[in-house]
Amino acid sequence: MQEEVPHWQVIDAITYEVLVDVELPSGGVCTTRCLAYNPADGYVYGFVRDFTDTHLVRIDTATGEMTRIRSNLDFSKRFLSIACSADGALYALYLVEDYSTGDQRHFLTRINAADGTMADMGEIQGANMMKEDVLYNMKYRQALVFN
Repeated sequence: MQEEVPHWQVIDAITYEVLVDVELPSGGVCTTRCLAYNPADGYVYGFVRDFTDTHLVRIDTATGEMTRIRSNLDFSKRFLSIACSADGALYALYLVEDYSTGDQRHFLTRINAADGTMADMGEIQGANMMKEDVLYNMKYRQALVFN
């Protein structure tokens, strides 16, 4: 991942014309793992993982400029996805894994977009789901969306 040279592109959804194409720094400092658009403030939020740490970033949609809101997140949490509601509330899913036993636990957390502080909403598990819900443990690939 550190060898990737990310590009920030803005593409016209009707004509598919590339409106902006900016090459971002390599070395993992701008390579995002997941992204979410916040309609309330017009920014994109995401998680960047460099050589050792995960950072929460805010991205200017016009230029691709990334600002770290919070650096060096808890290393015991693997942040898998991020989503934003229509009113601007940011949420994320993260995984905690016990490497000696292989046990994995997923959590939902709410994110303060201003300073990156997080408040855990709770663990996602089969016991607190509806009967029609399905929990898939994908370990690395997760999605979080609002309906």
